[in-house]
Amino acid sequence: GSGYARQDVFKTETNYDLLANYKFDITDNINVSGVVGGTIRRNYYNSIYATTDAGLVLSNVYSLSNTAAPTLAPAETEYTMQTNSGYASASFDFYKIFYLDGTYRIDQSSTLPDGENVYKYGSVTGALILSELIKPSFLKFWKVRANYAEVGGTADPYQLDYYYNAAGFFGNVGLSSSQTRQPNQNLLPQQAKEFEIGTEGSLFNNRVTFDFAYYKTKT
Repeated sequence: GSGYARQDVFKTETNYDLLANYKFDITDNINVSGVVGGTIRRNYYNSIYATTDAGLVLSNVYSLSNTAAPTLAPAETEYTMQTNSGYASASFDFYKIFYLDGTYRIDQSSTLPDGENVYKYGSVTGALILSELIKPSFLKFWKVRANYAEVGGTADPYQLDYYYNAAGFFGNVGLSSSQTRQPNQNLLPQQAKEFEIGTEGSLFNNRVTFDFAYYKTKT
């Protein structure tokens, strides 16, 4: 038979950022630039889900009040998540030939257990412009590059303890159900690692170009 369900969702993301950019020359041929800053990210979520029971009294009238039997209690979900972050980056330019970039970040998450809710990660990238060192007539541009990066991540809310949902009535006794996933009070931050090497270039006044890369990711 027919039925009707309704879900109202309200969610927001608020970010507070404080950033400082810097750039200066170490020597005439070596310079550095980058960013130092911090972010507070706050996510709020509120959802109410309700449905009719045993079909509709009047067909094609889609309203919760048109339920053929008393409706179950609505399913309500609400949470606020917050991640506090500090980060820095540095980009070095050596003689317009070799470039070295580095990043570092530290996050504190509200959805992870105490003692495991602070995690750190970063990246380093290097690039060498070989066409500045080797200059045959057919070579327009040639670069080799390498990169290593780690990325951390937090968890969804309500992963550390049991929570319960209203599941109707058995006579006059209210019923509830819990999540199917076992809560984990030793939950760790997500972590992914990636390594990449590659080369790219162009030949014969850009008539021929190439770009090769090898990468490996571990989560």
